[in-house]
Amino acid sequence: MRQSREQIEKERIDFINRCTEHDRDRLLTESFPDSAIVKEDGASYAGDDLAEHRYDLYIPAEGPRLCDEAFILIHGGAFVYGTSLLDKRYGMYLAAGSGLMVFNLNYRLLPDTGICGSIEDICRGVSFISEKYNIRKIHVTGDSAGGYLALATVLCHRPGRFAEELKIAVNKDVTAVSAGLICGVYLLDKESFPGALFEKEEKLPDHMYDLCAAAARSDMPPMVLITGEGDYLREDSLRLKKICDEAGIRAELLDYKAVPGRDMHHVFPVSDPTWPESCDAIEAISACALSESAGA
Repeated sequence: MRQSREQIEKERIDFINRCTEHDRDRLLTESFPDSAIVKEDGASYAGDDLAEHRYDLYIPAEGPRLCDEAFILIHGGAFVYGTSLLDKRYGMYLAAGSGLMVFNLNYRLLPDTGICGSIEDICRGVSFISEKYNIRKIHVTGDSAGGYLALATVLCHRPGRFAEELKIAVNKDVTAVSAGLICGVYLLDKESFPGALFEKEEKLPDHMYDLCAAAARSDMPPMVLITGEGDYLREDSLRLKKICDEAGIRAELLDYKAVPGRDMHHVFPVSDPTWPESCDAIEAISACALSESAGA
């Protein structure tokens, strides 16, 4: 059912308020691993003063094992909320576990821009990072709406016309060679929140509301899909896995069962990266990336 503009705006504000309240205590009590360090904190990838165009860089304490490739980390928040701070702890554990650099990017949010504006920012960040750090291979990871944006970023940096169709400029010297998608959303209703906010200036291709369709017809790298019993977007990951299998795309699905004290809630590896299941998920995402490094 089509939502009115007023209903969509109310849902957006209510969502932001709920997330702000939920994340406040978590962010205040977070601790970070000694095995990773913050190399860059709030640096600009666009040469302006916008907070939305800033990034953090996490590296293993002993230095990265490879210097020409890195993880690109994209936070979630229904496309309307959040910053890189939400995923800082996960990003540092990923740097420690993989031995690779992890670039944690901000991007403009809806409705200040359309979905293409968010993707364009991320691709701009990737291009800047490539030029400054000589990165040629990227492993893209993200959670929830960040899972969608991570998948879109992969599509932009693989052979095909995805970026061209969206009129997004990308660095052709950069290739996405793996993806780690955590509790992602891939199927959206264009008549209701948040899909109703996707368009800003022009009509989008239908596959932007069903990103699995774009992946199925593209040259995709190996992926790891993470979900769990308490993930309210679990069906999106299961559907993406099914579509990948049908299209011959290598996609490992890790679907964790709830255990006492750990309900495998939405984006649990991001909010609780020290859980055994989260450690396992981070190890799988790291192993996928490193196997592609060795074989690419």
